Amino acid sequence: MHCNTLYDLILPKFSAALNHQSSKTNAYIDEWSKDMLVSMKKLDDSDLDYHYFISDCQYDAKKHATPHTLVLGAGFTTCGSDQLTFAQWLKKAVIEDKPVSVGRRFFDTLK
Repeated sequence: MHCNTLYDLILPKFSAALNHQSSKTNAYIDEWSKDMLVSMKKLDDSDLDYHYFISDCQYDAKKHATPHTLVLGAGFTTCGSDQLTFAQWLKKAVIEDKPVSVGRRFFDTLK
């Protein structure tokens, strides 16, 4: 199970610091987002039992960012993708033992 928001507020900055690059431009954040989607798509296309949640919920245009985590705060019950909130997605996987992947539409941006 894996969850990411499309323009994670923290991870692009962390990646930039590790790679000695600036994350001050939207272009770097966009590239990080694309790389994250490429990696998730590779896992999705594999034979692994891999399920994910991708959302652009609570996008902040000023920061060009989405929340780093959905586990804390209102995002847990309000952020959704493919008609499931994060809480519903987690419940399906953990309690109902029926994991699903949501946010596949974001892979379409890679074409």
